[in-house]
Formats: sequence, structure tokens, C-alpha cells
Amino acid sequence: GRVLPTTARQVSHSCTIPAARTAPIVANAANISFEVKEEHLIWSPSFAPQFAVAATTCAVAAPLISSSPLGRSSVAAVSELLVRSELWSVVGLLSSSCCLLQLMLNACSIGCAGFNTVLGPPRPYLMALALTLQTLLWQAVIANAEPLGPAITSTALTICLTFLPEALNAAMQRSAMPPAEDDLRLRVGGMGCTACSVKVKAALESVDGISSCTVAFEEGCAQLRLNSSGFGAAEERTAVEQRAIAALVEAGFDGAPTTAVDA
Repeated sequence: GRVLPTTARQVSHSCTIPAARTAPIVANAANISFEVKEEHLIWSPSFAPQFAVAATTCAVAAPLISSSPLGRSSVAAVSELLVRSELWSVVGLLSSSCCLLQLMLNACSIGCAGFNTVLGPPRPYLMALALTLQTLLWQAVIANAEPLGPAITSTALTICLTFLPEALNAAMQRSAMPPAEDDLRLRVGGMGCTACSVKVKAALESVDGISSCTVAFEEGCAQLRLNSSGFGAAEERTAVEQRAIAALVEAGFDGAPTTAVDA
């Protein structure tokens, strides 16, 4: 299974919910929210311009602030914090929209906490701030001939946390599954970030009758590849569909059948 690229606004199938099929499986499907969301990854169309503006602003503001008396005292205080891994843990978490925290919630069978809804839009600015702080860190290390070990550790920690959403997205894309005529398709509600789509994929692939799935985060869809136990009569496919929706609900998400119409 894979998460479709963020820039792909079209998919090979439609996600329109047919009322007639949905009613016996998800009685309240009409009340479920399946709004389109954005992952806010670094290759999103709006990310680069926002990051460039924020990084330029930080680059201009930093020397101006440090040249003032109040700024110099503030820089001195910040410099003491720059060597602490706790600071970079917070910076990395914020820059990744708390992706690691959502993965931990997934492991506890808790649904989406909505971190990306709040921290996703300002993510380019948070990453620009992280870059500025890293620059200040290395300037201090070089100027004061300080040991490189703590700085390298802090930088590695920040990079790993900051780019965790992109790493998850890339990992899921590597297991790409081309669409097939016999695939089942579901609408999935409640996903807020890439980590949520990982949880959805794991929940659906644990269902008896499903061998693998592809999750399209921004379109709120899941394409299910059936194994031998899922093929056959319409009743068997419906049973797999019901189990898949039940698995989504148990994992903290919403699910409903879709129509399969080629784009």
C-alpha cells in the first residue's frame, strides 16, 4: 500500500458515497465528515514560497536583534539552551507537526489527535525557525571552539524529527499498488496527518480477506486489494467491506463504501 503523493490532486477513482450501499453498513454515513485535507509536506505547492519568506525574515531579523542590548542578552540566554537536547526535541516535534506523538498515539490504539490541523499550516515557518536556531548553534560552536558531539547530536535529532512525515510518506509510496478492477474502495474520515494514514493502512491490512491497501490521504480514500478469501460472491465482498469499516471505527476513524469511477 502507499500514500499517494501530496501534489497529486487526481486519483484513479472517485470517492462519492452511494447512499443505497452505505445505509446497511454505516447507518450514519451522511453525518460523517470526509473533508479533503492537506499533509503539509515539503513538496506541497505552497510550502517552498512560505519557507523562503520565513527563512529570509529570520536571516534579516537575527543580526538586527543580536545587535541591540536587549537582543544580546536574549541571544546569550538562547545560546545556553541551544546545547540542550530537550530544546531540539521540542523544535523537531513542532516542525513535524508532532508526527512522532501521533505515531505513539497510534500504538496505543488512539485515533487522530489533530496535531497536523493546528501545526500543519505554520509548518514552513516552524522549519525556518528551526533552521535559524541550528545556524546560531553552529555559529556558537565554531566561534567558541566547542565540542562537536552535542551539536551533531542536536542537529541529527532535529532532522530526524522534522522530516519524519516525509519519511513516512516515502516509505508508504515504495510499496505502491496499481489499481485493479476487483479492488474495494472505501471513504476514510478522521485522518489528520501522514501518521494517521499509516494507522489506517495497518488497520485495514489486518482485516481477514484483505492482502494490502493504498491510502490516499488528501482524497480520504483507501483502495483494498483482496486475497483469495475476499474474492467470490457479492456477499463475501460485502462481508469484507463490513469488516474493513469496523476495523477503521475500532482504530478511531470513520469509513463508508465508495463508487469506483475512473478519473
